[in-house]
Amino acid sequence: MKKSLKLNVIALVLPLALGGLAWGQQNEGRPDPGERAAQELGLTTEQKQSFQSIMKAQHQQRKAVHEKYRDQIQAEMDQVYQGTLSQLESVLTPEQIEKFKAHHEQRKQAMKEKGHRGKKRGKNCGQGWQQKNTTAAE
Repeated sequence: MKKSLKLNVIALVLPLALGGLAWGQQNEGRPDPGERAAQELGLTTEQKQSFQSIMKAQHQQRKAVHEKYRDQIQAEMDQVYQGTLSQLESVLTPEQIEKFKAHHEQRKQAMKEKGHRGKKRGKNCGQGWQQKNTTAAE
């Protein structure tokens, strides 16, 4: 009973504390987060198996929620973008607006290809805009 309570507490607290990582999912160039958690928590082999199973189920639940609301979120994000464009049109030149739109489309396409967070999270994050426009600003 005590062991079960510990597992429940771990299952509830750890995703919040560690940002809801998808445990057991290998990230390029990084150690297996499930293995890291097992070491940090000092899990036994049995606990590790249960922990990974619980975290995998949690990941699937989060994924299902995301899928359920994806279209609604996208529609709201499109509204925000259109509002931003309306505001920018009073500040930027038509040429600047076109560059802004082109950049937005490139980022949107890159997100479709790589996924929301990209495959190289942390590397070169946000440098695309800077690199493409440094010569224009100089």
